[in-house]
Amino acid sequence: MRNIWYLNDWAKYVSGLEKKPKKGLYIKFEKNVPIPVRGFCLDFIKWVRKNFEFPIKVNIYVKESYRVKAKDGEMVVGTFWRPSIYGTQTYIRLATGDYYELVKQRNEEQAMWMILLTLSHELTHYFQYINKISLTGLYEERQAEKYGDYILHQYDKFVFESQLYGEHYTVWLMSPIKKNTALCQDDMKIKLYFSKQIDKNIQKKCKDFVIWLNQEYFFTTKVNIHLMTTKCLFQDSKIDQGNVQYKMDDNFISECDVFVDIKGKELQDIFHNIVYLLTFYHQTLNQIKLTDIGKKRQSTKCATDVLKNYYL
Repeated sequence: MRNIWYLNDWAKYVSGLEKKPKKGLYIKFEKNVPIPVRGFCLDFIKWVRKNFEFPIKVNIYVKESYRVKAKDGEMVVGTFWRPSIYGTQTYIRLATGDYYELVKQRNEEQAMWMILLTLSHELTHYFQYINKISLTGLYEERQAEKYGDYILHQYDKFVFESQLYGEHYTVWLMSPIKKNTALCQDDMKIKLYFSKQIDKNIQKKCKDFVIWLNQEYFFTTKVNIHLMTTKCLFQDSKIDQGNVQYKMDDNFISECDVFVDIKGKELQDIFHNIVYLLTFYHQTLNQIKLTDIGKKRQSTKCATDVLKNYYL
């Protein structure tokens, strides 16, 4: 794949100008853009600025609308304006009005990556413009799709390895537990509770999975897992797949209740949600300091790794 996010002959072009053009990458948000969108877009832009040069100024306008109008009149999620005169500053428009719908349909993490994928796609059009890449409309879009996905993959690798999300595999090891260690007893294991409507076969397989978790991993306090078929307990939760509640003893956790939404879920998805929520329990015990989206990202990575171990 051609490395179009780096500059080719731009230095030669600039040296021939009497006045150098304004440069840099800037981002502006409309008033009602969701706060989570502001946060993860700013994190992404900070990384992009550190890793790439923007010799011609480009403004990113993050809109609260569902769609923005492209040059051909089509309503789309993102656009890049390519000036007719080379060297003129340009801009990107990004629509984020469907963010909460995406969260409801998928989850917060996937909604985030979908919006960032659109942004990296449009930034690829910027570098096509900077590097004077001449392609047909179809191949220009294909290159933007491929390179936008590649750049986002590099960003995902960065945030996964950085302190923002932490080392996911150490969360379940529970090394800095401190005073909670004194509460540990042999009988403090995971216990499983089911709603009456849940199929007996699913109950049996979930019991087998929890027995394996008890054998493979260390749980400092008593943990009660409630498999539910209603979301009534999760309305005020900041966690997508359920809720985690704690009982405290002298400001330390003595017991944890994990409520898992399994309505309409396949068995593997149920296992994933159990581990996903248990990771929040481990994060709290270990006093992991992460952003909300960072905790969710770390929990997703942990759930993936634990399930790989289970199915080996």
